Amino acid sequence: MTLSWTVTPNVEWTPTVYLPMREVDSPFVDISTRPNVVDLFEAGADDSITWFSFAEGFLFPWGGELHSGVAVSSDGFLSFDPAAWPYHWNGPLPDRVRGEVHLAPFWDDIRAPGGGRILAAVLEDGSHVIQWPKMDRYSRGADLNFQVVLFPDGAIEYRYGTMAPGCIDELEANGSSATIGYQNPSGSVWYVLHYGADAVAFPGGLENRSFRMDAGVAGSVTLHPTATGVYPVCAEVAGYRTCEVLEVGVLSP
Repeated sequence: MTLSWTVTPNVEWTPTVYLPMREVDSPFVDISTRPNVVDLFEAGADDSITWFSFAEGFLFPWGGELHSGVAVSSDGFLSFDPAAWPYHWNGPLPDRVRGEVHLAPFWDDIRAPGGGRILAAVLEDGSHVIQWPKMDRYSRGADLNFQVVLFPDGAIEYRYGTMAPGCIDELEANGSSATIGYQNPSGSVWYVLHYGADAVAFPGGLENRSFRMDAGVAGSVTLHPTATGVYPVCAEVAGYRTCEVLEVGVLSP
């Protein structure tokens, strides 16, 4: 099934287009040895947040506004709010109490242990990568590695590398207590890729998998629905938001 959209803004702003996330084959590529890599935190960072300024000329659309940087939390989320708090206690999306949590590749109570760092780099295509390498839970030897990639056109990818449990439960390494998805600043648009309620891990595990939200004022994406559901497309600009939905019915063979 192909889902296509066209957004026509009535004001001279760049809209944010929100779409369902889909699995893609983009690999997790470690950025730790790149010459331009930036250390965002000291090793051992826990319940911390810091601001990462994008390269000159790069502006990312979120919440109907363009942003020149992003707040990075050691607890596995990004926020475009410079005043964001480092919430370690994750919840389901939408979360209007913790509305500063915008992009959540693995929002959970995690930390960078003694040998771990949280990194950022700008790639040759202009995309910006934020990487949480060798993250742990409760100092129990887990080795959790994941990235967010922000593309110039507003697309987003969550990429997962090694997600080894160490002494924690293998389910936890695969998101059984994590929140994975996104929400806009007002909590009026959101997408839940996974919420680890009731200790449920991500189906099939996270290791060596990637997920993408396509973006842009016009385009198309191929979806493979396995169940009857609603597929929304929302656009937001300058305080205005509109959504359209495509209802899909999957028939039993």
